[in-house]
Amino acid sequence: MGRHIPDAKAYEQVVTAFKKHKSGITLADVAAGTGLGLDRIKELVPTAADEYSARLEVTQSGEILYSFPRGFSSRYRGPGPALKRFFAAFTRFAVSAATVLFKAWIMIMLLGYFVLFIAIALGALVLSMAAKNNRQGGGGGGMNASLGIFNLVIRLWFYSELFNAGRRSGWQQAGWDARGGAVKKKGRPLHKAIFSFVFGEDDPNRDRLTLEKKEFVAYVRRRRGVVSLPELMVLAGQSPEKAESRVTGLCAEFGGSPEVTSEGTIVYRFDEILLSGEKKQQEGSGGLSTLYKKPRVFSSNPQKMNFWFSVINGVNLLFGGYFLYNSFAIGRILSEEVLQAAGIYGMVYHFLSMAAVNPLPAIQIGLGLVPLLFSAFFWLIPALRKRLLEKENDAIRMDNFRGFFFSRIWASPEGFRPSGIDPKDDECRPRNMGAAKDTALKEMGAYSLPQVSLDEKRGEVFDFHELRREKDALEKYRGALESGRAKVGETVFDSGV
Repeated sequence: MGRHIPDAKAYEQVVTAFKKHKSGITLADVAAGTGLGLDRIKELVPTAADEYSARLEVTQSGEILYSFPRGFSSRYRGPGPALKRFFAAFTRFAVSAATVLFKAWIMIMLLGYFVLFIAIALGALVLSMAAKNNRQGGGGGGMNASLGIFNLVIRLWFYSELFNAGRRSGWQQAGWDARGGAVKKKGRPLHKAIFSFVFGEDDPNRDRLTLEKKEFVAYVRRRRGVVSLPELMVLAGQSPEKAESRVTGLCAEFGGSPEVTSEGTIVYRFDEILLSGEKKQQEGSGGLSTLYKKPRVFSSNPQKMNFWFSVINGVNLLFGGYFLYNSFAIGRILSEEVLQAAGIYGMVYHFLSMAAVNPLPAIQIGLGLVPLLFSAFFWLIPALRKRLLEKENDAIRMDNFRGFFFSRIWASPEGFRPSGIDPKDDECRPRNMGAAKDTALKEMGAYSLPQVSLDEKRGEVFDFHELRREKDALEKYRGALESGRAKVGETVFDSGV
């Protein structure tokens, strides 16, 4: 999404200055190259730094240096980003439209074929019983065996707990009112339950970016409008590289700007978001915590409901395979003897032959290939989705654990013992805790190199001395600022008066 630039001409001047000095440029260099005032440059530089993915460095003299080691290309303008936005919008529209049609198609295919196959089995059963009344013994052994199997399936279906289980646990749940009387609650629509089994639920983290921004603003307002990169790493559960890219976007969006403390540490000031009309202002230095992502669930359906969807699909798979196999094994029926021995296949072939010259393609495709493929994919998609869901949840738990891990380092940079890190919440416990700790340590070590020693029990102890100095410098910088949020001032005009 593009950004609104109030002074486009001045902004392009800043961009041109950046482009000419991709290896590194200071605000003073930008002023020298553009003739713009420093106040104006400070307003425009965060937006340009975000758009072109600038990297921030501090020189020996304490100046902030903007460089572009990842290349100088816009994230929002030009053919590439425009094409990405177009395809993203088109994909959202296509997915939304296809989802509606797909839900209806899946339900029709699953239940439609099931009803059709059960009707065929019932019809064959009725015809078989009628034939027994007209003859005595002999013949039809294969047909009787097939009918016995299908009769068992029908009995399991009609006399099972399918509908009762659905009423108890999904389709028509019952609750209790304050007087103790039963109150029926409207259950989940069947098409949504089927779609949940195949494709799962909506992403519980779809509003994550908005929640993250709200948490960030709330935290910065409690910390006198100043935040450091390690704090953002904890809040978002991100590696230093991702957090650095993220903070430039936050500066552009919320009017922030990087500053250098007297100790040479980079901090980010957001004076504009301190303005508040609230009379009661909150400020504190409480613990820093991560906004955890929620792991995704396979399906919110009750287990029995998903079980019966599998049973229905299994019936379709069984019938589809039966008809496809016999369409090739028996093929066209040219004699009365073959018709008698063909069982259900022969009955369907006979009835279709009265409406079509050659019923074989209809059986092969309509009753064999289509339901067989549909049933296979009806099982295959959830199976593949389950594998992908495990990987996605591993990544979610790793992000949550990273934030948890970084928060413990930030709370006590010196004397840090990874062996003592053991989060209780399942949402931030990766399956391989040892590998997760190693990864998080390497990421934090890339930002602030620790000294490693062994304690009396031969356990590793990490001392992040540079991180301690950065934390002390940050608190000193905050302490020098005026306490509390900036007030909006007394009212001098009221439109309601």
